[in-house]
Amino acid sequence: MMMTLSLKPSHSDRTVMNSHKNSTPLPIGKISSELREIYHSDEIQAEKAMETYLELMLKGLSSDEKRAGMEDILAVFRPATIAPDDTPAEPDRLDDLCRFFSLLLGHDVPTDKLSSSELMQRLSDSLNTIFNSLNELVSAINNSITRDISPDKTIRQLISYHLGDEHHLQELAAYIGRIKHTFLITQEAYKMSVQTIVDNILKEFDPERIQSESPGKFGFGAIKKAQYYDVFEKKYGKYRNWVESGRFMESFLREFEKNCHNQSKSLNNL
Repeated sequence: MMMTLSLKPSHSDRTVMNSHKNSTPLPIGKISSELREIYHSDEIQAEKAMETYLELMLKGLSSDEKRAGMEDILAVFRPATIAPDDTPAEPDRLDDLCRFFSLLLGHDVPTDKLSSSELMQRLSDSLNTIFNSLNELVSAINNSITRDISPDKTIRQLISYHLGDEHHLQELAAYIGRIKHTFLITQEAYKMSVQTIVDNILKEFDPERIQSESPGKFGFGAIKKAQYYDVFEKKYGKYRNWVESGRFMESFLREFEKNCHNQSKSLNNL
């Protein structure tokens, strides 16, 4: 079932009865919302996932019912038609958009070379880039640093909740705040990890430690220095191999992950 959907904003989703003779009621609003979520969660692999979802939702229907259902679903994603008399004049729309952009960006946007539809498309592209990047960032944070940020809610969902209820603004602010919180955790964990690894190396090369590990307890002058140098040379070879073999990075990452976890727990308990 190959298909192409335009997932740009259109008229409001709704549950409708297919208008065809053999139609079957389908939850069009639910289906369109799920399709948008599938698309935005992974745009590269979205086509196959959307096809699988539609096959599941249309399963058991006749060919006519499937065709009618698909037409109703596609209708949701088509731009809404507005009667000519109801179409706002382009200058009025541009004025409204200019005020909106001024509120959003904090400065005026030049509109002499762009139509209102072009401005909206550019804003949509910019916001989608931001939202997709934030979702990827949150996924990377949860997979590598901490799981403090809920993977069940995306930035798009939280903004949608706020548009429906002003009380969700705090939830949106908390979501962004957790990203900042994670970077603070990462910074502290990194400093602690470097300090721990370097301290361990310095302890190994401490002259008193080398002296205690030298084979001879007695000796004078050049003999004792030679014994110390032998111990130093062995330690140096050991640590050089540790670095070159990749075990140094493994040790550092283990220490870093441990400190991330500990820092996350301690900051959450404040």
